[in-house]
Amino acid sequence: MADPRIKVAIDTTFMDRRQAKGTAIWIRQIVSELQKYRDEFDITLVHREKIPEDPLYNSFKEIIIPRLPLPKFAGFFSELFFFLTTRERFDIYYYSYSRLYPIFWLAPAKKIVYAAMDGGPHTANYTAYGTNPKVSWLTRRLIRYVDIFIAISDFGSEGIQQVYNVSSNRVRTVYCGIATYFKPLENKKAIATELLEKYGIHSPYILDVSRFDPHKNILNLIHAFKMFIDENHTSHSLVFVGGRHMPDYSDEVEKLIHDLGLSELVYIAPFITDEDLPKVYNAADFFVFPSFYEGFGMPAVEAMACGTPVLISNIAALTEVTAGFAEIVDPHSPAAIAFGMKKLLNPEYKRGLSEQGLERAKVFTWAGSARSIADIFRSLAASLDK
Repeated sequence: MADPRIKVAIDTTFMDRRQAKGTAIWIRQIVSELQKYRDEFDITLVHREKIPEDPLYNSFKEIIIPRLPLPKFAGFFSELFFFLTTRERFDIYYYSYSRLYPIFWLAPAKKIVYAAMDGGPHTANYTAYGTNPKVSWLTRRLIRYVDIFIAISDFGSEGIQQVYNVSSNRVRTVYCGIATYFKPLENKKAIATELLEKYGIHSPYILDVSRFDPHKNILNLIHAFKMFIDENHTSHSLVFVGGRHMPDYSDEVEKLIHDLGLSELVYIAPFITDEDLPKVYNAADFFVFPSFYEGFGMPAVEAMACGTPVLISNIAALTEVTAGFAEIVDPHSPAAIAFGMKKLLNPEYKRGLSEQGLERAKVFTWAGSARSIADIFRSLAASLDK
């Protein structure tokens, strides 16, 4: 008797040994939640590396794409060879991350779902990265073979429609979730003592969870912090979790900290474990996230879920996901950021943002994200029967 379940292939390549990365978190959490739908979906994970020690991979059928021993473009040709030679056939092939080879349309499936996430930085009028490097002209020509695009915010959906020139009925918004351990914790004085002893984080502190990349707006934040402490004579430090990433920009950040005389007040934290990150959010006086561009802005939601008041920039994705329950500033103006930080010294104002943020954060669950993905799979499968 034939298996009545919908046959789904999920390309999980960007989950391979990348547990702490944003895209890997998205893939891992949704795939994990999709285990609840085994009665409906026959799921196969397609990726590049066998990882027997990873229990999530062991929970599903797998296909490991053999890597061809080529000096260049091995990934491209390995995937092409797999598509042309495999006997496997699926109802749906789900590209779970925002990178496509232009051979994607050869995937052995009747329908293709592509998690494009958003349209790229330039759809937020942020041009430091130049034009969108993710989308080749050939991919744009072949994009008609994608049946459904997935965006992680309505802002992202609008960007996808703009970049790929597709209609809104081909794009679905699926919000990210956040882990359940992001929640308010008791005895914050004890937590602050623990963080000081374990990581050297001094309270009171203002927190930013960002890698040092230009779109995270670290330079303007540091200038704003200097204005904030000079004008308000507070004892706050500014703590960054994430730290160095792009080398030239990271060097520029560290030079600015030194030049402004902030070496004792700006602290770049060492690696923080998943277990301790909620503690870092909880012990912060408030959280700042004045990015120039975000597709979603998960750290802001994690902070809200911990009951920590949030300052964000006035860009579309962040105002959308926070529903405006945050101090909103112009990211291009250090003075505006500093003034927003000053407002967050007000205990009553902070309390209101904390309460509103806690309610808003309840919207974002990985179970809900997976449920939306499952709905997309069902709708596509239903169209196959017509």
